[in-house]
Amino acid sequence: MKRTHGRLGAAVVVTLCGVALLGSPAASVASRDLEVEVTVDCSHVAVDDCPDLDGNLAYLVDGSGAVVGEADVNRGTLDFPDVAPGNYTVTFEDEHSVVRTPAYDFVGDEGAFAFTYVPEPSAVVEATVVGTTGEPVAMPSLTFVHTDGSDAFSADVTSSSNTGVVVARTRAYGTFVLRADDRLTNGYLPTYYPDSLDLADATPVTLQPGTHVELPIAVHASGLVEGTLGAVGNWYHSTRVEVYDTAGHHLLTTGTIALDDARYRIAGLRAGTYLLQFAGDDTHPAVWYRAGSTGALTEADATPVDVTEGQTTSGIDIDPSTCGSISGTLRGYTSVSDAELGGYKGEVQAINVNDPVATRVGSLDGDLRYTVKGLAPGRYRVAFLFHGYLTDGGDRRYYWHGDTTSGDAITVASCADARTGVDMTTAVELVTRPVITGRPVVGQTLAVTAGTWTLPATVAYQWTRDGAPIDGATTSRHAVVAADAGHRIAVSVIATRHWYEPATSAAAGVAVAVQPRLVSSPDVTGTYAYGHTLRVTTGTWSPAAKSATYQWFRDGHAITGATAATYRITRADIGRTVFVRVRVTTSAGGWAVATGAPITEVPKVRPKVAISYVDPTITRSQHARLRVKVTDGGVVTPAGTLAVRLTGGSGKTIKVTLHASSHGSTTIKLPRLPGGTTQARVTFKPASSQAAYVSTATSSRRTVHVR
Repeated sequence: MKRTHGRLGAAVVVTLCGVALLGSPAASVASRDLEVEVTVDCSHVAVDDCPDLDGNLAYLVDGSGAVVGEADVNRGTLDFPDVAPGNYTVTFEDEHSVVRTPAYDFVGDEGAFAFTYVPEPSAVVEATVVGTTGEPVAMPSLTFVHTDGSDAFSADVTSSSNTGVVVARTRAYGTFVLRADDRLTNGYLPTYYPDSLDLADATPVTLQPGTHVELPIAVHASGLVEGTLGAVGNWYHSTRVEVYDTAGHHLLTTGTIALDDARYRIAGLRAGTYLLQFAGDDTHPAVWYRAGSTGALTEADATPVDVTEGQTTSGIDIDPSTCGSISGTLRGYTSVSDAELGGYKGEVQAINVNDPVATRVGSLDGDLRYTVKGLAPGRYRVAFLFHGYLTDGGDRRYYWHGDTTSGDAITVASCADARTGVDMTTAVELVTRPVITGRPVVGQTLAVTAGTWTLPATVAYQWTRDGAPIDGATTSRHAVVAADAGHRIAVSVIATRHWYEPATSAAAGVAVAVQPRLVSSPDVTGTYAYGHTLRVTTGTWSPAAKSATYQWFRDGHAITGATAATYRITRADIGRTVFVRVRVTTSAGGWAVATGAPITEVPKVRPKVAISYVDPTITRSQHARLRVKVTDGGVVTPAGTLAVRLTGGSGKTIKVTLHASSHGSTTIKLPRLPGGTTQARVTFKPASSQAAYVSTATSSRRTVHVR
């Protein structure tokens, strides 16, 4: 007996105190080695039936049926190390039958168990295998088959060369069907005892200990097909034949037996009518046999081949053309060696959309070009398949032509159709270069387009200043800052896709103009007073300003519409600080801003108060009348309080309200004055609604004479 991995028998039962299964013993019980001594008692059987168990693999099985140890039979001894106390069975195979030891209780310090195996007499089958004409079959084989059709075993057999006699001894008992085969020439068909090609027609044989059966098996001769495969290369060496019945049912796949450089033979065929499809190397399409032609591309055009038992059907010749082709270039690598990794080179596959048998492969030449030949008319998806040890998990990489997920279908219309320009790429490639838009001046924002690429890709950005990366500038937009002035700003767009080589394209850079330097500040001339006009110069700059714009401000807020070099002060400016900013631009596009000087608050308007007497000389019986005129340049219509202070003989102060309806003019009747001279002086105090724009003002003195 040879070393075998047999079926398990009933378990040797060993009781482990307090523990149900091996592998979880109580902490207080130590495991020990178990030795099983096996003795074979062959006193009741013939010498040929006495087995040699040395080298057989035996199993130690616990009470649950689990295998917990194994050991080889070595000179009749089995050693199982580190076995915990428990219930065990030892089991092994002898000539296709299971040998089981009795149950054994392995407890405490015991560590040895003796077992005597008494083999039963073998059943002996002596079969004479002959052909249908009675000729002995050289080198037959004998297989024992279950009645359900599954193979039980092929017994160790002895045969007398060229006699067709097979002797098999076995201790596997039961009912079997015997099948004889020709192991040498394959010139016979597998035949069931006594002479049936089908299991259903076979005669079963029952084997018991000591049974000796002599029986003849007449095997059927195989039908043969011979022909030539053509002399194109070594197509016949790699050809396989798909055999179908005339209803299109696939029966078997077989290789061909090459008789010489052009002839072939197919054996193992029953009598019948077949359709044969030949699938050759990668330069020829899979074709069906069609008499008198290079082959048919469809089953419907195939010629049936009649096969007779024991006869040779010859003249089944096939010489296929190379048919259609697809060719193109692989981009993304610089040489064929780049397309190798770990010693494996990639290949180009043309995968037939509807018939995988029609798929063909091609290899790259030194210029990374390929041609896949042997394409039957149909639709193909083409891919470069990269083999080798890959860093991203070991998967195959498919680089498809067209759609990157499954490829575009390429139609080969006929065997004369040679499709060209079917290219693949292993890298993302640029189609349209990215473009920078926006003004390259400080304070403006530049933007870049993503460009267009041959494949859908993830795009990243890196802006540079004179070629050096700008920290944090990694989006499609860049705000131009003072540090960019006088430098060249560019951006690199990086397109990436999983498994593909990335691509980088730099947009054409732009020069950021230098900001002009202020030599002398803009100068504001004019009076900062209501109604007056201010004028500002552009100042002096280096390089010189080509143009300028202006903005006047009131208390820091831009004055709407005040964008000229001159500005007339309005009532809204009174009490506010007014200034101007000048923005100049150079011919190169650089710009800068300066504030004109001085920066001044506009004062309130001081009104003019004019007084005069209607009659500068009066008698004591008369009242003096004083005319008052208040003017403020039109900022408001004067309204407020007039305080008349009399000096001299009177010394009184008279207050009168000046209404806006008086338009700044009024006549005040004074009380009777003493004789002599009296002087009057009038102070105007604006109403609260006008106090923000005009201030208090006092007239000069006027004298009246009283007789």
